[in-house]
Amino acid sequence: MDIVDQISYLSDKAYTYLEHENFAFASQYFEDAANMARQLFMQNPHYDNLLPLIETLSTLAVDSRSKIDIKIANFANGNTAPQIIYNTFHGPAIQEEVAKTRSRKIKKKKKKELFFSYQQLALENKPIFDLEPTTMQLEVGKNLDENKPLYWAPEDLMNGIVTITGGSGSGKTQCLKLLAHKLNEQNIPCLIFDLHGDIDIGIDTISLDYIGEFGVNPMELSSKSRIDGGPIPHINRLMTQFSYAVKNKFSSTQSSWLRNLLLFAYKDYGIVQEEPSTWNKPPPDFRFLLKLIKNADNIIMESEDEEFIRVLDLITKSTKVAVENRLVSILEHPAFYSKKKIPIDELREKSFRILLKPLNTIDMQFLASDTIIRQIFAYFKSLGHVDASKGDDKLRIFIIIDEVKVFTGFKGKINDPYHILNTIATEARKFGIGMILASQILAHFGRDIRSNAATKLILRTMDNDETKRCSKEMKIKIDRVANITRPGEGFIITSRDKDARHIQLANYDDIVKCKI
Repeated sequence: MDIVDQISYLSDKAYTYLEHENFAFASQYFEDAANMARQLFMQNPHYDNLLPLIETLSTLAVDSRSKIDIKIANFANGNTAPQIIYNTFHGPAIQEEVAKTRSRKIKKKKKKELFFSYQQLALENKPIFDLEPTTMQLEVGKNLDENKPLYWAPEDLMNGIVTITGGSGSGKTQCLKLLAHKLNEQNIPCLIFDLHGDIDIGIDTISLDYIGEFGVNPMELSSKSRIDGGPIPHINRLMTQFSYAVKNKFSSTQSSWLRNLLLFAYKDYGIVQEEPSTWNKPPPDFRFLLKLIKNADNIIMESEDEEFIRVLDLITKSTKVAVENRLVSILEHPAFYSKKKIPIDELREKSFRILLKPLNTIDMQFLASDTIIRQIFAYFKSLGHVDASKGDDKLRIFIIIDEVKVFTGFKGKINDPYHILNTIATEARKFGIGMILASQILAHFGRDIRSNAATKLILRTMDNDETKRCSKEMKIKIDRVANITRPGEGFIITSRDKDARHIQLANYDDIVKCKI
């Protein structure tokens, strides 16, 4: 796809996002289209007709961020200059308009117009050069359609979010190892969440096991900002995590009791919502919470806290036992109160693998992973927005997850906007966070993840129904998906592609053998 087609495609995507009132991504696509047009002009400065197009795309990017509904963007002098007619429902069309149309109200048309007429910019007979890569390009396999090497350039895409779908034996694990290896070679740190113990690329491994050398404390405040920080917002997040993790749903009485226990635990450690200066104190952990659940009467009575003594008097013994039974297997695991913390601050410079296999159960794997990812997001958010003009790396870290259903699918709340993966999917670009997520079926990816992923990869599917879904997702004929036979073979589409490409991924094990 040449540059003209790419600019047209990005503009098309921008207006699609505007149609759905997703102004943030509309702005980003307009900005990407403007940058591409700007690079084309730098390669061919005699194309001075590109200047008004660049100006207009840049203006639309700014206006989209401001959520301003522009009806007409005029960008030329003279009565017959091209204009971009803009409407959040009907996309762009460069047309010859006389000056009087500037004051005329543009009526909505039934037919959606999503094209640029570049002939009016006098480019149709001029040579168009391939866009030179501005950042790294990772060779990850072969483009079977063109019999050329396949390159992935995540820094040139809308964001670093990747979804990989494929059945058992399709090559998902090899793909995860390949991408992690390539990123690590470029000194982009990766944090791999390994559920089965088979994503080992030779980086440092942190095992969450019963020995308890490393651990994670879900009660550690994930935010100390005055906007969304403190114990109460964190307790709300903990209650959501518990609701996902426990097998049987809490009743309203049980939830109320657990919430009060959490409030008491923070208060007992001197951490209160009304005093932000206390938020930096060492927090309680699950060991203390388990002790509190089992001995609430004695601990609360000894505290002489009248507020919680009144609550204690209202709670029945059956409620206390029910909460304990639901949480005891989680709270007593050493991985949730070990001495040695996962070094979140080292993730700016170094890759790690988190081995989740020793946790055994999906509820504990979810709770540990969800906590770590929330801490990572809070940490990189604290570093501020990525600013390329100041030399910031566009991508600071990649979170890599096999079997994403552990995070999104097993409780049927896949599209919950408060799910941390859905939150990151909508905000990843701002803070330089990339995610590579793999699963056997498309349904395990939330709506926010699927709509925002800049790279989508489909490998061999597990059944006919999934073949149909993947065919629709990638907008390719169903027989092409059905004919995938080899591990690592599939189709890829990125935010810079107009159509999906038929590809064969390189095998990670073969790459490593060649280097030995």
